Amino acid sequence: MLLLSASLAGLQELLDVCILTSSDLCLTFNEAKSHCLVIDPHCHTHLADVFLGEKSLNWVRSIKYLGMELMAGSSFDTDLGQTRRKFFVSVNTILRHCSAASELMKLYLCESYCLPVLMYAVESLNLCTTAVRKLNVYWNSVYRKNVLINHGNQRSYEMLM
Repeated sequence: MLLLSASLAGLQELLDVCILTSSDLCLTFNEAKSHCLVIDPHCHTHLADVFLGEKSLNWVRSIKYLGMELMAGSSFDTDLGQTRRKFFVSVNTILRHCSAASELMKLYLCESYCLPVLMYAVESLNLCTTAVRKLNVYWNSVYRKNVLINHGNQRSYEMLM
């Protein structure tokens, strides 16, 4: 569950509602897995504690939510590092197991299985131009790798990155 609030007081109210509702439903929250993250261009100071029941929640620099790494900072930002790793693992796996397949088939498989890994949740994010360029570079490297393999160059895929 992700709670969004424009103020600390509003966040505390949301957390209090969660505690009341969870007690009515006989549910509990794991405070060890609950964290707070601030996204605010004007917040450079220590933030007050917020509580989930009796436990104070930690302020963190990043959280993982639905497979995306959300970063604290002056604006909404994500870390594409994990997405990049997952994408290249899937590309390398396909290319390793399909060495005898045609270039077109390899590209089709990468588009079908790897591109969704790269593009997961991108439409819900407001990516900066640099992040969009990085995603384009990652995807274009699939074409470069396929051309190098099919023209007899045995350089490893990781060397392209």
